[in-house]
Amino acid sequence: MWNRYRKWKPTLGLLLAAAALLLMTGQPDTSARWYLGIGIAAALILAYLAEEVMWMARNQGRPCSKCGRALRVKPFRLHLRCPHCDEMQ
Repeated sequence: MWNRYRKWKPTLGLLLAAAALLLMTGQPDTSARWYLGIGIAAALILAYLAEEVMWMARNQGRPCSKCGRALRVKPFRLHLRCPHCDEMQ
């Protein structure tokens, strides 16, 4: 399940962020369109925080986006290479 989610996350996140930006363009007014954009942005932030808390609580590493095997995230690393499939994370 999580492997499928991690494959769709970049594409879906980018599309939702673009939709939120398009809905929030112009002056902040009280229209439903502006509030929908704010709601989408808030949902993206909450989903990201929930995912990070979930990975920290499990304390088993994150799955590789290509092969799905667990990776141990090293502190202070921005990029991580999977030892199984050599994919850069």
